[in-house]
Parts: sequence; C-alpha cells; structure tokens
Amino acid sequence: MHKSKALILSGLFCLSFLTGCATTATIEQSNAEVQLQSRETKIADLTSSLEKERQEQQRLSEALLERDKKIKELTLLLQKEKNKMKTAESGPSKSKGYYFFVIAMQAALRDAGFSLGLIDGKIGERTRAALKNFQKANSLPADGQIDKQTWQILRGYL
Repeated sequence: MHKSKALILSGLFCLSFLTGCATTATIEQSNAEVQLQSRETKIADLTSSLEKERQEQQRLSEALLERDKKIKELTLLLQKEKNKMKTAESGPSKSKGYYFFVIAMQAALRDAGFSLGLIDGKIGERTRAALKNFQKANSLPADGQIDKQTWQILRGYL
C-alpha cells in the first residue's frame, strides 16, 4: 500500500506538473497573441501614416509643377513687355534718307548761326532749341518742328 500511495502521489505530481505546463503554455500563447495584435496595430498605423505622407508628397509635387508653369508664363510675359519697351524706346525705324535730311538741317542751322552742338543726324533737345530760335528769328511759328515753310528758308543756308 505504501507503494500505491507513492504511485498515486507521483501521478498527482506529474498531473499537476502537466497542468501547470498547460497553463503556462496558455498564458504564453495569450501573451503572444496580445503582442501580435499590438504589432498589427502598429503596422496599420504606420501604413496609414505612409499613405498620408505619399498623398502630401503628391500634393506638393503638383503645387510645384503649377508654380513652375506660372513662372514660365510670367517670364514669357516679362520678356514680351521688355521687347515692347525696347521697340518703344528705339522709336520707329528711320530710313537713311531721314538721317541725311536731319544732318542737312543741322548743317544749315549751324551755317545760319544757330549753335546746336554735334551734327549727329538726330533731332534732340539742342537741335529743337536751335530750330525754335531760327523760327523766331524768321518770324515763323516757333514749335521746333521742321515744316515746309521752315525748310524753304533754312535750305538757303546750305
């Protein structure tokens, strides 16, 4: 009987040991499931954040493309305006005949005694002032413009 008690005790011991192992295994399995769930949640959060970052990057890329397009448009408009200004500053294109006429007029003014500075083929401030003075001296309307009447008198000095 003594042996049977020992056998029963050892069986209970093994049974309690095995039950404890099973409980430990269940606890470990439960902990693993919690950790897995936590990692899956983190992965889902990171995936969501990554998608938001991609969308923001796409929005910024589109904004940059739009800005570059506007810069190109404004650059073209600015270049057109510069070209218009250059054309306006240079005035209408003058023929060689015009320059020869202005040189002849300037020479006639100089020979008539009306100082105008350098004879350059351009009607500037000095040429206009000399022309006005010539017109006043000859009882013509002193507007600084060369008209038919002014030229008829002025060409007599060539």
